[in-house]
Amino acid sequence: MCQPYWVASTLIRWGGRPSGGESRKGIGLGRGIIFDGNWDVEDKRDIASYLNSYIYSKAVYQIFRDGMDYKQTDQYKEMSRFVKSGLSSSWQARGCSSESDIQEYFCQMRETFEAIRDTGYKSQEQLGGKEWYDEIKVFVDRNGELHKQQAAGHHRLAMARILDVPKLPVVVLGVHRNWAKKIQKEKGKDIISSIDAALRDLAS
Repeated sequence: MCQPYWVASTLIRWGGRPSGGESRKGIGLGRGIIFDGNWDVEDKRDIASYLNSYIYSKAVYQIFRDGMDYKQTDQYKEMSRFVKSGLSSSWQARGCSSESDIQEYFCQMRETFEAIRDTGYKSQEQLGGKEWYDEIKVFVDRNGELHKQQAAGHHRLAMARILDVPKLPVVVLGVHRNWAKKIQKEKGKDIISSIDAALRDLAS
């Protein structure tokens, strides 16, 4: 598969936190690509509602849309609580082990926002990042629509929506089997090549 795919930001229509998401997101590019089940309908919310309610994307809206001081956000309060409790190794601390680390974390968040605003949205490869797959992670549901669920990219997706970024690089962690079977029948190739071709069509 030719990851990442540059897609219109408006194509990321849904969000949610369905059960079992940690096992589907895997590490890096994930542990699989085709998933059965009802993960695409279990917690299906329109993307605006989802991002405005999820603690991390919500912090982006609070800071950059609403002008809130970062210390008033739920994300800051969560990070500070974990750091003060000596739980810096927990993912909720976001790699921070002190108050100054947290301050730097939010400074870097602002730098990312301002860079997107001033020079446009760039892929990790364009930024010279070693982990090229560290893009906004999405899933494809049974109808062929993009979902933002568990995995990286909530901050960046919220920033992109605030700034009306037209296209975004995404890494597809998984697709629903029903869609995969439909696409394979349409494309007439092996299932992975068919998925890749369909995603290239989506990105064109």
